[in-house]
Amino acid sequence: MSQVLYTKRTHGTDHILWLVNKITLPILLIGWLYVRGVSIENSVSLSIVISIQLLTGIYTWKLLNRESSELTPESLGMGLAIGSTLATVSDQVFLITPLRPIAWVIPSVVVATLAIRLQRPDLNSTSRVQDFRWIFIMAAAVILGIGKFQNGYGFALLTLVFGYHLSRSKRPRPQISIFFATSVIALLILRFFRPLTEYGLFRLRPLYTGTDDLVFSESLSNSLSQFGLSDYSAAVGSPVRYHWFSLAWTGLTTRVSGSSAFDVTLHVVPLIAFLGIACLLWAIVFRLTSSKAASNVAVLVLFATDSLPDHIRFFFVSNTSNTLSHIWMLAAIVIFLRAVETHQKRWLLVFPILIAITFLAKTPYGAVLLLATLTALAFSYASNQKYRSYTAMLILLSLLSTGTTYMLFLRPNNWEQRSFSISFNPFNFTETTFQTMLITIAFIVSICLMRFPLSTLIYRMPQQPLNHPFYIFLSTGAVAGLVRFSLDGGSAEQYFLNSALIFGAILTSTSIFHLTTKFSKINQRHLILLFCSTVILSALLFQFILDDSHVSQFPTGANIQILFAPAIALVIAAFFVFTFKSQFASRRLLVHISVIVSILGVSVGIYSLQAMKHDSYNFTETVASTTDLSSLDWVRSNVSENDILATNRFLCDQDIACDYDDSSFLISAVSGRRVLIEGPRFVVGGRPYPDWVTDRIKLSVAFANAPTDALFAELQRFNVKWFYLDTHFITSGIDPLTNPWGKWATVAVHNSNIFVLKLRR
Repeated sequence: MSQVLYTKRTHGTDHILWLVNKITLPILLIGWLYVRGVSIENSVSLSIVISIQLLTGIYTWKLLNRESSELTPESLGMGLAIGSTLATVSDQVFLITPLRPIAWVIPSVVVATLAIRLQRPDLNSTSRVQDFRWIFIMAAAVILGIGKFQNGYGFALLTLVFGYHLSRSKRPRPQISIFFATSVIALLILRFFRPLTEYGLFRLRPLYTGTDDLVFSESLSNSLSQFGLSDYSAAVGSPVRYHWFSLAWTGLTTRVSGSSAFDVTLHVVPLIAFLGIACLLWAIVFRLTSSKAASNVAVLVLFATDSLPDHIRFFFVSNTSNTLSHIWMLAAIVIFLRAVETHQKRWLLVFPILIAITFLAKTPYGAVLLLATLTALAFSYASNQKYRSYTAMLILLSLLSTGTTYMLFLRPNNWEQRSFSISFNPFNFTETTFQTMLITIAFIVSICLMRFPLSTLIYRMPQQPLNHPFYIFLSTGAVAGLVRFSLDGGSAEQYFLNSALIFGAILTSTSIFHLTTKFSKINQRHLILLFCSTVILSALLFQFILDDSHVSQFPTGANIQILFAPAIALVIAAFFVFTFKSQFASRRLLVHISVIVSILGVSVGIYSLQAMKHDSYNFTETVASTTDLSSLDWVRSNVSENDILATNRFLCDQDIACDYDDSSFLISAVSGRRVLIEGPRFVVGGRPYPDWVTDRIKLSVAFANAPTDALFAELQRFNVKWFYLDTHFITSGIDPLTNPWGKWATVAVHNSNIFVLKLRR
């Protein structure tokens, strides 16, 4: 009888855990979006859409990987990567067919059918799931990824830390309950400390305090979701040749959820990207070390470190392609690890697909991944004769998938200006001399030391077993970051270093694990003391003594901080080694771990210093004025999806650049409609513009300045039906209030400096 009662009790607990696991994340996602200003209706619809994709991905991963039978960081991360991939691919394939409204759920139906037929539903059994505290780490990673302690984020982070410690030695059910409670408290803190709105809507605050790249992201995501690859909404009729995959996902999610412009780009992307990155990074390190502590350290290394004077993190600026693309790169790393461990045939198909998706999401990330793959597989081919055919096949399929992806989707149009050039002056010295070359080398070495603190001892320590190909894979990926210092791509060279930091974080955390495996509890506490002391001391030094105002007197200016960072770390490490050398068994291990921990302490101190800075409204009228937003909302609601607009907004018809930036994509971003031409600098990649772009610019500007029958006829030739006119960019001196366009158009909307004109037929 007692056995029956025990079985029923366990079975009931399993069902409770299964239910809680399924609803906790969607509820918290709704709360996150609502707190950040998204309407409750859009928050709920977005949560439903993302949850369907996530469940599809999780069950697909269970079908591919029989080891996955419960909710873990790996299954959650792979679920996000696979679910988003399946939905995006299906949507793009059926975009111009009658199946378009339901195309994104077709993979969900197929996977659900296969899951029902091929395996029984597997509830999260308490006999296997002993620790859910990792979910606190993932939530903390989202806040650390945002990189701000202001506006309640610091207090929210402390709440999660408290919950993490409170859930120690608890069973799964209390751990999940504590996580839910602390997450709700954290969201309430964010709501209570929500800053005053200085301009526009609070929902758009990240647009005004972040980067204007977000407008481009929104524009291209709408274009891909509405018109596919053959028709770019910012330059109607031209094809999209860009690493677009992450943007296709955001456009799809915006469209099927019916959410407002920028909801996904500003609020969903940071959450999903940082959550997925943290889960997959944690999972990879756990596979290598079987240590939860080492996996937690990996998240800290990647998310909570930074550099001075310039930010050096795993993303250049926080936009869709820079952050979300890492999910597919990390998913590919997981699959590569499984391939070199098991040599199962299924990975011969899955890995080339994921490396191609990474290329399509962010080409530099894919290039780093491909270089690491080829190097590791070349080593494996030479050293392991048993699996040479498998290795050769994986090499060929990886090259085939990336090559095909490049030729079909990424090869630039012949009129584009995007390219890389060799440059060995990454710090922009005015002239190249022997002295500046030495300084450049010193800067590069210092940056590598600070951003890739690892020990070469991990390659020689008696690990059982040592996965040589995978460590070569990681090392090559980290070294590939040096490309950033030898190329000039108009900031695109930064992406190689950004992706390399992920490989470095894995190596750093595994280094710490293998160096400290035999350390006593007292030794580990000493290292924690070293870390915390270094964080505080370095933050104080860079805030009050080595800040920009004090170091600007040096010949290299603020760049001297690059050298000060490792100097501080090495001095502190030397003091620690001298003080505690008698308490550690191995002097060599002590030196290695002290240097690594001190370097991490300085990097975390710098991160903390940067995170405490107040957000400022950098972009307002020039990026997305309230007048433009309200006018474009009218266009979105009243203009047919197939109609084409022309505009004079931020267009420069001179041969040389005007005194404003002609790279605005706001019209296509907010209205979701196609434009004859806007944002030409980004469309082309820079001046000089090709003739067809110049002709469209001159036509648009001329009609706004002095309309004629000939100009009107030319607009009709392009099937333009609307003209979005901004009087701030009229240069002819005509009076807009006299309606000089009345012969050719009617005024549909007049809002301050904006006239929305409907062209006569």
